[in-house]
Amino acid sequence: MQIAVLPAEKSHSLLLRLMQFYLYDLSEHELADIGPDGHFADGALRAWLAEPSNQPFLFYNAGQPIGFAFVGCNSHQLPVPDIYTISAFFILRRYRRQGLGRKAAYQLFERFPGRWEIATLGANTQAISFWRSVVDTFTNGLYDEIWHQDNQWRGSVQVFTVPKKEA
Repeated sequence: MQIAVLPAEKSHSLLLRLMQFYLYDLSEHELADIGPDGHFADGALRAWLAEPSNQPFLFYNAGQPIGFAFVGCNSHQLPVPDIYTISAFFILRRYRRQGLGRKAAYQLFERFPGRWEIATLGANTQAISFWRSVVDTFTNGLYDEIWHQDNQWRGSVQVFTVPKKEA
C-alpha cells in the first residue's frame, strides 16, 4: 500500500469533514457531545486553523482520502523553542492497523527535519501505543518520553530529533 501525504489548504472541505470524524474519536476521551446541528463543536478546529504555524496535510491511499494531520512548530507542552509538533493526526478506522498511519507519520517527520514532540492524551492509550511504536522504530530507540501534566493537559510526550538528510 502506498500513501501520499499532501499539503492542504486550511479551508479544504475534505479536511473540515474529516475533522468531524477525528472529534468523534476524541469524544471518547474528552467527553464531548455533538451540538443541536449534529456536529461536534469546532472550537478546537478553529484554533488549529487560526494558528499560523499549523500546516494541514491530507493522506491518500491509492487516491482515496484516508486521513489528515496538522504539523505545528511550537511546543505546547514543553519549554523548548523551535520544535515540530503534531497537533492532530487521524486515520479513518477502515485504514488503521495496515501501516498507513506509520508511513504517513514517517513522511511528515522526513519533511521537517529537526526536533519533534509528539504529545498524546493520557486517556488515549491506543494512541500512546501507536506513537511509542512509530517513534521507537523511526528513531531506532533514540527518543525520550516524559509524562507531562498541568492544569490544562495530561499525557505522554515523545521528544526526538530527525536529522537532515545528506545531499
